[in-house]
Amino acid sequence: MTRPLPSANLHALFTRQECTTARRWLSPKVGPYGLAVGFVALAALLQRGLAPLWGEDLPALLFYPAVVLSAWYGGLGPGLVATALSGLTVSYYWLPPRNWFTANDFNDLLGLVIFLAVGLLISVINERQLRHATAVLAALRKSEQRYRLLFQLNPAGMFQCRRDGQILECNDAFVRLLGFSSRDEALSHNLREFYAEPQGRDELMARLRPGGITTNQKLQWRRHDGAPLAVLLNVRRDVDGVLEGLASDMPGGGPSGAGG
Repeated sequence: MTRPLPSANLHALFTRQECTTARRWLSPKVGPYGLAVGFVALAALLQRGLAPLWGEDLPALLFYPAVVLSAWYGGLGPGLVATALSGLTVSYYWLPPRNWFTANDFNDLLGLVIFLAVGLLISVINERQLRHATAVLAALRKSEQRYRLLFQLNPAGMFQCRRDGQILECNDAFVRLLGFSSRDEALSHNLREFYAEPQGRDELMARLRPGGITTNQKLQWRRHDGAPLAVLLNVRRDVDGVLEGLASDMPGGGPSGAGG
């Protein structure tokens, strides 16, 4: 019944959640613009130390990751700040004439312009992805809140359990239906305990294939205190083997069909 993250594309949303979690973890500690400055400073230090490995032909090599990380974390603004600072740093320290914000050589100037254009593109793309991920997660949270409200306010007993019968989740109506004093007490039990005749559950499970649904099954259960309870049961089994069910009381009803 309940889902930690109700989504048709769980893998993609999991990736978005991972990224958003990382951003939230960093946000209270370092602002996005401060982080952009830090990435550029780190790139400059690494460039000074590692430049001898590839010579003077690739002065902007290590500044690309700084722009990518800044834009990934903060979007357009921090990405542009990292791009601009990187361009100024490369121009000042590595392009002749040194220690001046200019470039005399046409090839150097062209390379710097290409770097700035790529940085702009990276920033725009990450901004779009960040906005999309934020909107998707906001919609998912809103949907989950609505589903949770519907789940709790449903007058029928709703539950989720494993194939072995261990109850994973239930609403207040299910707690009252089986006579428990609290939800936690209900979750400590196995649904097998409440079948008046265990073979009824075995027959029901035999018919439930992954993704299958069984509706309007009249079963005889027992409440927590042992009192008989006739229920009308609708059950769905998902592909992971988790059962989702809706059980309602049938006053004066009795078992029939596969139940028992």
